[in-house]
Amino acid sequence: IVSKRADQAGTGTEYKVEDDLLRVQVRPTAAPFRERMTFLFSDFTDDRANLDLEWEKLRLSIPIVADTSKQVLSSITKTLDEVWRQYANAARYMLESKKDYDAGLKYVDQSLAIKEDWYNVFIKGQLLAAKGNYKEAYPFAQKALDLGHKGPNFFLEEDVKKALVAWKKKG
Repeated sequence: IVSKRADQAGTGTEYKVEDDLLRVQVRPTAAPFRERMTFLFSDFTDDRANLDLEWEKLRLSIPIVADTSKQVLSSITKTLDEVWRQYANAARYMLESKKDYDAGLKYVDQSLAIKEDWYNVFIKGQLLAAKGNYKEAYPFAQKALDLGHKGPNFFLEEDVKKALVAWKKKG
C-alpha cells in the first residue's frame, strides 16, 4: 500500500482505505539473503518493468506497466503537428522583416504541406501581396477567412478582412 498521507506511520488507528494512493497484491518469492532492504528494477521491456523489494530472504515484485507505444506515438503526433507552425513563423519573420519573400514562400509552402491552417494560408497571401502579386494573394486571404471562421484563435480576422478589401482593389 502506498498512502497519500506522508505523515501516517504504519497501519495504526490513523489508517484509512480512502487514503490509499496505490494498492498492489503480490506474492513473495525466495531471494538471496539481504541484510538491508533493497529496491531494484528488473525485467525491462519497452512497456513494463518490475520494482523488486528484497529483504532478508524474500522478494516482492511489483509490476509497472506503461503504454510506451501510445505515449511515443502521441508525442510524435504532437511534435509533427507543431512543425507546421514553426515553418509558418519562419515565413512570417521573412515577411515582417522584409528579409527574403522567396524564402518566406518556401517556408510557408513547407508549412502548408504539413497542415493547412488559416494562419499559414494568410501568411502565404501576405507574402504574395508583398511581392506585388495581389491577384494571386486574394484567394489565400479568402481561404484564410473561411478557415478562421471554422476554428479557434482567429486573432488576425480584422487584418484578413482589410487585406481582402485592399488586395481586391490592387488585383
